[in-house]
Parts: sequence; C-alpha cells; structure tokens
Amino acid sequence: MSFSAMLAQANVINTVEILPSWSQGRATFGGLIAALLYQNALSIVGTEQPIRSMTFSFVAPVAVGEVNLQSTVLRRGKSVIQAETKMWQNGEVVAVMLASFGVSRDSKIVIKPESAPTFKSPDEGVPLPYIPNVTPEFTRHFDFRWTIGTLPFSASNSGTMGGWVRFNDEASTVQISHLLALVDSWPPSVLQMFNTIAPISTLTWTIEFLTSSYTDTMTDWWQYLAEAEASANGYAHIGAKLWDKNGQLVAISRQTVAVFA
Repeated sequence: MSFSAMLAQANVINTVEILPSWSQGRATFGGLIAALLYQNALSIVGTEQPIRSMTFSFVAPVAVGEVNLQSTVLRRGKSVIQAETKMWQNGEVVAVMLASFGVSRDSKIVIKPESAPTFKSPDEGVPLPYIPNVTPEFTRHFDFRWTIGTLPFSASNSGTMGGWVRFNDEASTVQISHLLALVDSWPPSVLQMFNTIAPISTLTWTIEFLTSSYTDTMTDWWQYLAEAEASANGYAHIGAKLWDKNGQLVAISRQTVAVFA
C-alpha cells in the first residue's frame, strides 16, 4: 500500500494496515506514524483552519500490521482548534499527537524567516542507496542527497547534517502529511557521530508549519538542515528546518532522542 493510500485510509476509517516496507528496525518509520495521526485528526477537525503546530510522543515501538486511531477535539475556539489523536496497537497506546490549528489574522508583527542556505545541487550530493538488510526498509521510498555532514555511523565530530530529499515513487501534490514524512525521513543528526552501529529512538517531536499551501509535488526536491544542539546523559536535542524548491522556509522541527551509544 502506498503512502498516499494509507493516508486516505486514515482519513476515512480508524484502522490502517502498515506494511513491512515502512519498517525501521523493530519499529515503523516515525514519519508515517506522525502522518497517520495528523490525517486522522483532519477527519474531525476539517481543513478550514491550517495546522500551526504538532507535538508527537512515540510511546512504544509500532510494529507492522494493524493500528487503530482515535481523534478528539479538545477545544474548538473562534480562531484555534486543539485536537488530540492516539494510536493503539494490541490494546496499548503506542503514539500520541497534540495538534493546534489556527486561522490567519492581520498583524503588524512581521518577521521574515531566513532564506535557505546555499547547498551543492542534488546531483552533487552523496546519495543514500536502499540496501536490503542494511538500510532501514522505509528508505526505499525516499531519495536522499547529503551535502552537509556525513552518513550515519561515520564517527563525525559534527552534529550538523543536511541536504536534499524527495519521494521516490509518488508524484501527487505535497500535503502536510507528506512533509511530516520528508522531515522525519532523515536520521537524527547525532547519528553521524556514532563510531559504531547502535540504536537511537525518538521520544518526542514537535514541528511547526509556516504555511499550509503548496504547489510542490512529491518528486520535487526539498532542502533539509539539522543540528544536534546538545547531547548528554543518553539524550540528544536536535533542531531542524525544511525549505521548498523556492527557498521558502516551510517547517521548523525539534526532536528529543534517546541515544544508546
């Protein structure tokens, strides 16, 4: 089942079947989990008020197979809607999303976001090929081109990582759910500092969107840059940004990950 097909399922019914091609070790790719949670929330919130911010808590590893979703509107105000979505598997909560939707309003406070940094072109970047039994299964669905930093487990001295990313196998217009997958498709930037293969697990992820209207397709390149801002006591804190093909900043991300190295 394609990414778009699973999104459509989550928007209509509360049960989705996750296929093995979206796995990430013993768990399912977090970007897909986030997208399903968001898409299910849309089924009760609607699309009149754009999404502003989402916070995800990955409570337990989500295995391939059936998951159940349940969304609740916590408050529906004049300008802002607050919603919660939970994902269940085998009778246990495995992921939770809190989302804030808000209408646009006139304001005298305008701060233009920073422009996209200058990267090498995608053709000059280092690809991450899908290698069965080596790279995570879900990476087969994405095309990566590293231009900043190094590949995971390369003992880098830097926690800064970035480059270009796009979907491999779908060409529809990008929606917020697709952007969640594009941002989370990159490994936590601290992973390139590992000198040996070791696990890492996202605890929480907050992402904010500056706009919700896009003309880009899933095969257009998106520019990504992440920086590990701190790491100690087995936890790393990572900030990241995503720009569209026109250099417009569209998303700001913050992630807390458990480090087992």
